[in-house]
Formats: sequence, C-alpha cells, structure tokens
Amino acid sequence: MEPLYAHSRNRAGRRHPLVDHLRRTAELAAEFAAPFGGTELARAAGLLHDLGKASPAFQSYLREAERGTGPAHGPDHKAAGAVLAARLRLEPLALLIQGHHGGLHDRSDAASWLRDQLGSEEVRRTLEDLPAELRRLLRFDPPRLPDLDRGQSELFLRMLFSALVDADFLDTEAHFAPETAAERARPMPDPARLLERLEDHLRDLEGKVSPTPVNQARAEIHAACLAAARLPPGLFRLAVPTGGGKTLAGMAFALRHALEHGMRRVIVAVPFTSVTEQTADVHKGVWGPEPVLEHHSALDLEALPDPRRRLWLRLAAENWEAPVVVTTTVQLFESLFGRTTGRTRKLHNIARSVILVDEAQALPVGLMRPIVEMLRLLCADYGCSVVLSTATQPVADVPQLS
Repeated sequence: MEPLYAHSRNRAGRRHPLVDHLRRTAELAAEFAAPFGGTELARAAGLLHDLGKASPAFQSYLREAERGTGPAHGPDHKAAGAVLAARLRLEPLALLIQGHHGGLHDRSDAASWLRDQLGSEEVRRTLEDLPAELRRLLRFDPPRLPDLDRGQSELFLRMLFSALVDADFLDTEAHFAPETAAERARPMPDPARLLERLEDHLRDLEGKVSPTPVNQARAEIHAACLAAARLPPGLFRLAVPTGGGKTLAGMAFALRHALEHGMRRVIVAVPFTSVTEQTADVHKGVWGPEPVLEHHSALDLEALPDPRRRLWLRLAAENWEAPVVVTTTVQLFESLFGRTTGRTRKLHNIARSVILVDEAQALPVGLMRPIVEMLRLLCADYGCSVVLSTATQPVADVPQLS
C-alpha cells in the first residue's frame, strides 16, 4: 500500500508522511500544554487533528496538487478526527479539530456540524480503512476531561486550541521551510540573565545621577518591587506617580518574580501604541533589541535594517515565543477572547507568564468585568501573575507593590 502523506513535496522533493506529522504535532502540542495541565488532551488532539487526510480523496488531491492540477483547496480533512474524538467521548476536542484551520466555532454550530459528520459514509470508510501504522499510533487511553465551570472551560479550550494550532503550524513549517524554522531556535537570555543585566543598568544609572528626593524615591520604589517579588503569584497593582521609574521597577519585579516562581516570560501590555513604542525603547535600552518582541500595529518591520531581526520579529509575533513581549492591551485581550487561529495561536505561551498591564486606568470601563475575570483565571489556573500598573488611582482591590 502506498504511504499516506500529510503535505506535498517540499523544495527538497520530500513529501511529509501523515504518521510523522500526527506524531510530531501531538508531541509539540503536549509540550505546549504542559504548563497548564493539558498534556494528554493536547496530545490526543494532535494525533487526531489531520486524520481525515488518510482518505483516498485527500491523497488524490495531494498528488494532483503536485502536478499543478486539481482544485485550489482539498477535501475536508477535519471530520474523521472529530468523529473519532466524539467516539472516545472527547467531544470538546472535536470542536478544536473542526477549527484548527478556520478558527473556533460557536458550540451549537460545532455540535450541529459534528452530528452531520457522525452519519457520513465517507468518514466511516476513512476510519475503517486506516492502515496498521496509523492504528498503532492511535492506541491511547482517552484522557479525562477536567471538571470546570463555563468560564474556566472556555479558556481551557482556547489554551488547548492554541497548543494544537501552534504545533500544527510549526511542524508544517519545519517540512516546507526548515530554514525559517531554524530562525525560531535562536538562543535567548532567560529571566536570570535579563535581571542581572537590568540590575547592572540601574547601578550604572545610579552612579550618574545626583541624590535628589526624586531619585531616592525611585530607589525605594525599586526596592519595594524587588521585595514584593517574593510574594506568591497572583494579582497585584503598582501605583507610582509619573517620573517614579515605574517602567523599570515593574520589570524588575516581573523578572525577580519569574525567577522565584518558575515563570517563563514577561508580557507588557500598554493601551496606546505611542506609549507601547516608548516602553519597548526603554527595555531595548537595557538589553538591546535581541530579547524584546515588540508587537503592535505601529511597528514598521520593513524600516528595520537587519533582515534577520525583521524575520525574528515576524515569527515571534505569531506565537509570542520571546523572553519579553511588549504589546498593546488590544492585542492581549483580543487574543484571550478571540476565536481565530492567528489570534489564539499565542495563548499557550501566556501561561506561566508575568503580565504587566500598564496604564491600567485606560482599560475600557464597559469591559472591565470580563477583563478582570480573565486576569483572575490566568492567575488561578495558568500560573500567571498580573500587575495592574498605573500613575493614577488603583483600578482594583488587589495587593500594592510599592
């Protein structure tokens, strides 16, 4: 029997075996979901997501695509995996599999679609005719679904969806563009190294300024932030008047806190692009541009002289795989509440992060309740700490850093 493929030939002339793609996507998705306890569910989603590509119709489409004939888009390849997920009593994974290219659907729409697929003769034949190698790959004990309330469940499914989508994109990219995939693997400094360089930078500044009351206040704020970093993870506020060194003091807290509690990155979200640019410039002034992902609509990548820097910024913006992310609150919250693959792909990398929400008083009042609830869920269930930072009055009744 001719081998089954997930993707057509790459520039080296190699096809992408379906078994290899399912296995590698499952491995990556499981790794990405580990920080929030979704390892086995993400692995199952990875194994099932492209199972429909085993159908003769899809294999024929791949061969026609290599010859430059046939339709622009292939036949459905999501239904078979979704149906098998339902048979395994993993219906929520069917929702993820259905949306892993086009985005998450409304639960009622997805349920209606799944009912139609359960009666599909083509899906039945695809699952009955799976070759032995695929059947061996699919021999796993169905993982348990967690007992969650509606709000928890929606975020958990988005996080699993993020792990699946990112894993699928990355393995596909490794097949078609291995040189691009290699750029993602560039080594980056960890929080310990970033904090060390930040402290060196602040000592240099201290030696160049006079001991004025303002500078003394900045030093006290910085010390208070470092002391607060040893507190348990949770929701904090940082209220510092303009000129008090809030940007670097907040980052010092974030990096020390990340070290204390095993967190992976710092995400700085600012409501205005002009302030986002200023904030990114402050941090690049400490470390240089290398570890800082600046992700907002005002950034002109084509104006950057270094092509490798341009490429890395474009790639890292897809999934926020960077030590320090400086972005807008719109980007952060549209991703957390979004449904499209582009928006949600980065979500799994928000888990176990320190999130600094700067100028928090500028968050839209009408959306404050769902925003604060989302932030509390990130802290309670995803190993995050959130700092609501402001130069005005505090926006929530949460611990004060300084």
